[in-house]
Amino acid sequence: MLDQKPQSTSTRRITISLQTDTYAELERMAKEQDVSIAWVLRAAAKRYIDAGEMPLISERTGEAGS
Repeated sequence: MLDQKPQSTSTRRITISLQTDTYAELERMAKEQDVSIAWVLRAAAKRYIDAGEMPLISERTGEAGS
């Protein structure tokens, strides 16, 4: 289970653009867990990094992932 606060005391602020349906789903998930959308995105980013997978390049180019 992930903590509700980032473990690191140093953080970086980012700005992203999301499709409306993606934002709505994040908002639903955040409300369901009584956390912020930022928390949901931090948790997702941490899980993605911890999984050690990088399928983004193949998704972006349409090529098969390794």
